[in-house]
Amino acid sequence: TPQNMGKDINTVGNEMFPYVSREGKLYFASDGHPGLGALDIFEATRRDGKIKIKNLGNPINSSADDFAMTFVTNKTGYFASNRTTQG
Repeated sequence: TPQNMGKDINTVGNEMFPYVSREGKLYFASDGHPGLGALDIFEATRRDGKIKIKNLGNPINSSADDFAMTFVTNKTGYFASNRTTQG
């Protein structure tokens, strides 16, 4: 059953595309937490009952919308973005 994670994760903005890694880290996109663009990808970890939110920064996040992080292995994965292609 889906459960609201509370004010540490949920903002007045939009939190979308949740993904929980094998290590139990929550990855999600948000336009309500401080970021580089409209939607940025964040990592949430919980330790001793406290939730820590981390913006994944460059090069994962950009001034465009970056969202839907998933992992294939512990070190490789995919995410979606509406960045324009350079070249």
